[in-house]
Amino acid sequence: MSSGSITSLGVGSGLELQSMLEQLREVDNKPIETKKTKQTELNDKIEEFNSIKSSLLSIRTKSLDLSLGSNFIEKKATVSGTSINATSVSGAREISHNVNVKSLATSSAWSSDGVSSKTASIASTDGIFSYKLGQTGSTISVDISSGTTLQGLVDKINSDKSNPGVIATIADTGFGDNPYKLVISSKKSGEENRITIGSQLTGLKLTETNGAGHLPPSSDSAVTEPIDILEANANNEIVFRERLANGELGAERKATIAYATYTNGNDLASAIKSAMESVSTNGTKFSVLFDTNTKKLTIKEDGSNLHELQMEWGKSSAASSLGFDSETDIYKPYDSILNARFTVDGIDYQRQSNNGITDVVSGISLDLKDSGQSSFKVDSDFEKIQKNLEEIISTFNTLTTDMSSKGKYDINTGKKGILFGESAVLRIDDDLKRVLGQQIDTGGSITSLYDLGLETKEDGTLSINTKTLQSAFSSNAEDVIKFFTGDSEKGVDGLGDILYDKMSTYTNANGLMTTEIETAQTRINKMDTEIQEDTKRLDQRYEALTKQFVKLDSYMSQMKSQGSFLEQMFSVNNNKDK
Repeated sequence: MSSGSITSLGVGSGLELQSMLEQLREVDNKPIETKKTKQTELNDKIEEFNSIKSSLLSIRTKSLDLSLGSNFIEKKATVSGTSINATSVSGAREISHNVNVKSLATSSAWSSDGVSSKTASIASTDGIFSYKLGQTGSTISVDISSGTTLQGLVDKINSDKSNPGVIATIADTGFGDNPYKLVISSKKSGEENRITIGSQLTGLKLTETNGAGHLPPSSDSAVTEPIDILEANANNEIVFRERLANGELGAERKATIAYATYTNGNDLASAIKSAMESVSTNGTKFSVLFDTNTKKLTIKEDGSNLHELQMEWGKSSAASSLGFDSETDIYKPYDSILNARFTVDGIDYQRQSNNGITDVVSGISLDLKDSGQSSFKVDSDFEKIQKNLEEIISTFNTLTTDMSSKGKYDINTGKKGILFGESAVLRIDDDLKRVLGQQIDTGGSITSLYDLGLETKEDGTLSINTKTLQSAFSSNAEDVIKFFTGDSEKGVDGLGDILYDKMSTYTNANGLMTTEIETAQTRINKMDTEIQEDTKRLDQRYEALTKQFVKLDSYMSQMKSQGSFLEQMFSVNNNKDK
């Protein structure tokens, strides 16, 4: 049973006592309902204040970006042509570059002779198939048993735990009676991932199909065995020069082959290797090979960071004995058709991969897409600045339109907007418009946002003419930067700082919007207390009044009973008199 209410009140007396009690309570409760309505209005107002504050904080954040000089040093690369993509990373200079892509980096690949089917046997006896990846890679040996099929070999290569990064597949060429070929390719591109086949299977010969033709300097004439080097310091010197990756060409180095009589080509190759490594300026490791079939020597560097090896055979007394002509042989370890080969501004480059090339043009990441010529131009990137400015203007327009509609009083309907009477808050859009349009003298040609395309519309909103803004960026970048960031030497604040400070007066802990929100919340809290106290007093009052009405109901019920008794008595007496 609620306080001040008895559902059977008035039954005994027949009076509308309960209804009278409720009507009295409703009248006395109106001040409390008025306060609750005011609380609802204040909560709605707080919600509106928070929305305004959020917009102002957004403008403040964008203003901070405009005040930071670091946001004006970003660069962008614009590409002309289809052979490359160029992306600014950091530290790029405003300059144009020409790029000629000669060939893209590719993976090393070998393919076999054709066989009749995937299940055809490719090994008539037990054997070993071996290969290595890269010059410094370890030799990988795959044991093959007699009767192994083409598919079986593919599975063995791919499932081998020591596989360094090659993929074996079967190609169905569709030609002739033996259309199926084993194809082995490297997962990564470039010379550093060249596949070299060691021992092949008797029944399945592989030939290099991608990257073939990469030949280091080798002797042009056959070297017959035995080879005699008998005269010390007469016919046993090899002269060479080394060029490192930084472009520096080293001085001539003289490698003296140990005095001996060599009856084995491999022994001679080992002696040449030892002699060259002992005098190398760069500590280069060399590979010297003797082919027992062609009777030729091959000399090359072996996985070092050497950029170029020049064999000065005209100055080498051992040239004739080793079968080399007197001309200079130049071997570039990275001069490989597996590498990406391109020029930037006429300078030759080679890289292992086509993508993410960041060590050629400072601050630029290059992706090679196709062969051909392209160019790219690096300019200052003002896109972020333009976006921030446009978002500030957009937020201002939304804010001023919203506050205008919610600050009105409709004389026809008598309805007031939620911000009606909030003069301090309604002045924000005017203050903000004044800041956005104010003059700032930093010594440059840009003195206000109107110079950058700011325009005022008839309805009071603002807009930015993007053509004017972008024209100023391209022709007057330095003055634009000063206008936004200021001039510390002259003690002049830029628009970014001025706008940031103004927004802070609204949004800081003691700012206007924070104060308005706190004031409204304090009033709501105070009303909560008043409503609780007023309700408590009413409950007490109507609890007492209810008790009085109960007594009244009981008394009136008794009076009603007595009246009925007297009426009956009078009726009996009247009947006797008759």
